[in-house]
Amino acid sequence: MSADPKMNPWTPTTDLAELRRLGKTMEELGELHAVLARCIIQGIDEIDPSSGKTNRQRLQEEIADVRAQIICTTRHYNLDRAFMARRIDKKVDQMAEWEALFGGPPPNARKAPTTLDEEMAAAGFPPRKFVRWGECKCVLTQYCDARCNPIYEDTATAGNAHA
Repeated sequence: MSADPKMNPWTPTTDLAELRRLGKTMEELGELHAVLARCIIQGIDEIDPSSGKTNRQRLQEEIADVRAQIICTTRHYNLDRAFMARRIDKKVDQMAEWEALFGGPPPNARKAPTTLDEEMAAAGFPPRKFVRWGECKCVLTQYCDARCNPIYEDTATAGNAHA
């Protein structure tokens, strides 16, 4: 018997909630990729002809969009945020070492937040306390994972939530 892990057939997901979640994250990553290429080709402070915004502004927007999708994906899959924070710290330290190889001062490294609330606070969003799942609003409810309408304390008390 081989020491290699046993191969298994890949079975693509057909779960519509997973497809939406992963697809949206991929879409935002693709948009960030395009803006990064534009910054390399044109320069960060040049104007993006399609939007009339500077490449710097577009870069900020797309990084924010990717971070939002990462937060949503982390919540959806209940990923280990503490592990991810440690991994981020390690990568930031590695990048500082790599940048130092080029003779310039290393970028300011900061320790990553260890919780989603800390990450959201660092991004300028106040923490939100989850209350319950609201009524499903999906068109194809038979495919819904029943996590499509989270109700948070701030929206529940504002009267924006459906019971």
